[in-house]
Amino acid sequence: MTLAKREDERLLSKEEQELVAQTRHPTVTQLTSDRLSQVVAQIRERRNIAREIGRYRRRGFSGQTMTTDMDVGHRSHDGQRAKRTLLSAALKRANKETERRRIRNARLDLISNAKRALSMKKHADTGGQWPPETRTANEGMHSIPNMKGAPSGALKQEGQRPVLERSRKVR
Repeated sequence: MTLAKREDERLLSKEEQELVAQTRHPTVTQLTSDRLSQVVAQIRERRNIAREIGRYRRRGFSGQTMTTDMDVGHRSHDGQRAKRTLLSAALKRANKETERRRIRNARLDLISNAKRALSMKKHADTGGQWPPETRTANEGMHSIPNMKGAPSGALKQEGQRPVLERSRKVR
């Protein structure tokens, strides 16, 4: 047994050891999504408890609070920090697996939606002439005559003469 594993067993309870073991690679991929979310919630709860105990003990070291039944020795503080670190690492692994599964499911949904859209497009009834009969169909754009204005060029020369005469006169 390695020193790190022996240290982990010393810091964690049996239940916590089982939770941490479930976040390691071969096991975490075999968990169902519901079980994985339960493991994440349990590890997060235990990590938060370890963090609060560590905060309480640090406050006891600085004299901000009265410690009654908790040991305020430096070894216990380091043990809580190490325990919190182990639980945080396990939580990080479990969250990473959760995110990997979410991305995989999103990708599968996208693929299935694209396949469904393609099959709908192939089986759709065109229901009429294609391309549609509009102004741009077949022969190109058709001009639309403007009935409001004067015929083309009618005001160009007559309209400019009075402007030139007005500009030469003294006011």
